[in-house]
Amino acid sequence: VSPSPTPEEPQTPEIADDSEAAANDPIVHSYGALMMADCKQQRLPTKEKRYGLKAYKNCMSGKDVIQWIKKMEPSYTPEESIQMASRWLELGYLKLLPDSPNSFTTASSAWYMVPKKREEDSHPAVGVSSDQLLSG
Repeated sequence: VSPSPTPEEPQTPEIADDSEAAANDPIVHSYGALMMADCKQQRLPTKEKRYGLKAYKNCMSGKDVIQWIKKMEPSYTPEESIQMASRWLELGYLKLLPDSPNSFTTASSAWYMVPKKREEDSHPAVGVSSDQLLSG
């Protein structure tokens, strides 16, 4: 009798660990595009935030961003989720709001805006619906 195969652990997609590599990382771009598509389809927990006289739509707290990442990729550690969100901030998938820290933080008091589109929509995954990304 041959031993039964052990189930393999699911592979966690690795995130590029520096800014230059992240700019070309398909995982960062795919999840960033998915987040933007979910925002357009109102499947993200976004709110309107006001700073002075200006209102910002499609805003999420740092805590909400991390919860969404964990929902989409449960195998990510907290550090990997923060790394993903930091890359999105660098690449324009998230925008800082006034009075937010200069880098990504998980604080529920730190707010970020999901833009309607990125300034540099050059990655092929951008503009793809979340259903298309999830189906393959």
